[in-house]
Amino acid sequence: MAPAALATPRAGVLSPNAGNTNEYVVVSGDDLGGVTQAAVTGPDGRTQTVPATGTSGDAYFRMPANGAGIASVQLLAGSTPVPPALSFTYYGGTAQPVLFDPDPPLYGLTTGGYPVHFRGEQLTGTTGVTFGGVASPHVQVLNDGEIVATAPPHAPGRVDVGVTTPDRALTLAGGFLYVTAQAPTITAVAPNRGLAYVGGIIQLKGTNLGSVTKLLLGSKAATILGKTATSITAWAPPQARQSVVVSVDGPNGPNLPSSVAYYAYLLY
Repeated sequence: MAPAALATPRAGVLSPNAGNTNEYVVVSGDDLGGVTQAAVTGPDGRTQTVPATGTSGDAYFRMPANGAGIASVQLLAGSTPVPPALSFTYYGGTAQPVLFDPDPPLYGLTTGGYPVHFRGEQLTGTTGVTFGGVASPHVQVLNDGEIVATAPPHAPGRVDVGVTTPDRALTLAGGFLYVTAQAPTITAVAPNRGLAYVGGIIQLKGTNLGSVTKLLLGSKAATILGKTATSITAWAPPQARQSVVVSVDGPNGPNLPSSVAYYAYLLY
């Protein structure tokens, strides 16, 4: 019986295949676990070798500095080229780190001490994360697109998240919500629709509603007529035809982002 053929490393698709200096790229392919470097020959003919990390199905690295134009990208397993060479188009700028708005929204207890994941681009080298100006005691870079930071203790409310990278400081405005164990929740709104431009009585069901001091339909305040720990009766303000988010707030903080309710203003 003939011996089994050895797997041959082969590059496939470079993604993205256009961008800027410092762009984080991934090459998909076959048997790329031995890839340790990428040789990039820029538009000026100059070749630069950068570190690369290879796995069985892909290899990833950052594009070195180059001016605008087309570059050739050659993966290397040790000193052996992995065919074929691929093309990358430089725009002529420098890729900058960014943070993505979290979806679903991020929140946690005021006591802190738990990990919070943030996603973005070009996050390798992150040195610090703050929650409302308070430094996280532990920050870990999981990969170029994700970091995890331990939330420090903080007063209830929504706070900005700051991330320090080698290239620049990033801010995620209102990116994290601190809540207490007594934070209100909304489980239902009845009725959940009414006439546009006409107010009406609504009732919220939920938990920890007795401390609520503000009820909003979209950006407009409703008049609270009565409340208990599990319900609120209110007058919904007149608004144009639309669907709005129903939210509450008070000394124990706003309702948890996981408890979202809607009210629809309709034209009959």
